[in-house]
Amino acid sequence: MNQRKKKVLLKGFEQHFALLSFLTVIAILMLMIALVMGLMWMIDPNWVRQADFNDILYVGALGFALLVLTYFYSIRIDRRVSGPMFVLKRNLDRIGDGDLTTEMRLRQQDHLQEISASFNSNIAALRDKVDAVRASAEAISSVATDGEIKPLVDKLMTDLDKIKNRP
Repeated sequence: MNQRKKKVLLKGFEQHFALLSFLTVIAILMLMIALVMGLMWMIDPNWVRQADFNDILYVGALGFALLVLTYFYSIRIDRRVSGPMFVLKRNLDRIGDGDLTTEMRLRQQDHLQEISASFNSNIAALRDKVDAVRASAEAISSVATDGEIKPLVDKLMTDLDKIKNRP
């Protein structure tokens, strides 16, 4: 499958998804810290008094580093999801404009690969159906002599010509 060369994003979706991802990981980290602190307190209720400033500084630096890593990881995951969503939206807009030559191409690391494959196979099936309708309309047009049918078939052919079906 061809790979997209440039990154494309849905800005609103990307920001919302990144924020939710980041906040979810932050909440999980805070729960884990609370759990560890609770266990340490259960083992030795005086452990806070025994910690010196360097211990607290190391824990704070480690927590900050985890937050920064979490942020960049959530952005990375976000781009794997929001990029394909943008491509899907763009291709659906093209189909709405009558362009059935569109094909959904994603990078290998992007999510939604199954949706991309389904999209492409459905577009191919739709192209085949439009070809079959066009062939039927042309057959009817070639034999139509009735004054009422001929204009309808001509209108159908005009409408079918508006659909970009093959590259």
